[in-house]
Amino acid sequence: MTTKKLTIRQKLLVAGTLFGMFFGAGNLIFPVHLGQMAGRNAIPAMIGFIITAVGIPVFGVAAIGITHSDGLQTLAGKVSKGYGIFFTCLLYLTIGPLFAIPRCATVSFTTGVAPMLGDSGAEWLYLLIFSAVFFAFVLFFSLRPGKITVWIGKIINPIFLIFFAVLMIAALALSDMVSGIFKGNGMLGDLLPGFEPRWRPMFTPSLEGLEIAPDTLMRWRFEGHATPGIVHVPEGALGGKFGTVSSHAATVVALLVLSAAEIRRRWFTFLMVAATLLICYSRIYLAKHFPVDLLLGAAVGALTGWAMLRAYRCIGRICRPPLPEKRRRRA
Repeated sequence: MTTKKLTIRQKLLVAGTLFGMFFGAGNLIFPVHLGQMAGRNAIPAMIGFIITAVGIPVFGVAAIGITHSDGLQTLAGKVSKGYGIFFTCLLYLTIGPLFAIPRCATVSFTTGVAPMLGDSGAEWLYLLIFSAVFFAFVLFFSLRPGKITVWIGKIINPIFLIFFAVLMIAALALSDMVSGIFKGNGMLGDLLPGFEPRWRPMFTPSLEGLEIAPDTLMRWRFEGHATPGIVHVPEGALGGKFGTVSSHAATVVALLVLSAAEIRRRWFTFLMVAATLLICYSRIYLAKHFPVDLLLGAAVGALTGWAMLRAYRCIGRICRPPLPEKRRRRA
């Protein structure tokens, strides 16, 4: 019998599939709880957990592959036929009604509901009510498997529209915060304490042919003193000290990248590009930024918008139901 070696891509696919099969809520919650209980014995507890929760499942998959068994009963039946039936029934009862099914409700209750109840003495009653409602929904959808995709589509699509709007707002906010790093303001303004940002053109004395400090020119403009007037500063356009990096360019480019990639219409893309260019030009016209400030801001916005777009599409591939065959062909 010839054996075929898997490519790196196939190995990664198999590894990802096994990870998706075995990783669940318990794998995320229990190790943390185990580490807290173990205290100084964290390393022995970790070794034991890896052997039982990682090693044994991997050995089970390897055993099925090595023996070319087509299922659990066939694998266990190699001991004896009776043992194969007994072990299969015992295992399905364990991962079903005796352990895993109740855990689905208890884990959801413990992580989502119990923290809001406080030190209530009737927690068992709340768990009973929650479990009844939880499994009522499970039974309702299980008895109507053909309509699950339709219902999910009706619920998921509005949720994703809301999620997309939230991501757009997050992209705008994140772009503005990242731009504030270089100006020393905003929530992330303290990340680069040694960075010296460039003053805005309206507060750059060399552009006016003056040999004074930028602070002095800034005070003059706010107090209404006369200046040579070489730099055009419209009335009411005075703003903060620094212009590196342009927050307007960052936010509008992030919005352009995120929205144009999802709303794939030429007229929309054209309008967004035109609006982006107009907003960027206005920052130069108002003496708010140098062109380099706009380019740096555009780079920040492009990276932020791309990251939010990747997150949106990644979550969409996981949560959205697959299209029916007819609609997939049309798409």
